[in-house]
Amino acid sequence: PVALASRRATVLDADALSAFADDPAQLFARLHAGAVLTPHMGEFRRLFPDLAKQLQAPPLRGPAVSRLDAVRAAARRAGCTVLLKGPDTVIADGTGAAAIHS
Repeated sequence: PVALASRRATVLDADALSAFADDPAQLFARLHAGAVLTPHMGEFRRLFPDLAKQLQAPPLRGPAVSRLDAVRAAARRAGCTVLLKGPDTVIADGTGAAAIHS
């Protein structure tokens, strides 16, 4: 919380993300555009359970929700950059700008 209150560029990973797993809204209220969340899929699932559920749902019509779609939505919700780690790391900021590193 102290690092976020300073409004300086801040990277949150592992324990910092897990500390807010029970109340992600509390974390989102403290985030700013200079913050970066770097969850793996398990942490992403705890912070954004609805988006993670959409990723796992089979498509009924049209394309399924992609990791890119989910990370863009997460970044907009959180108001900061989200970097979802994995075989294809997806990065998006709150404006919708995104990149995929595979």
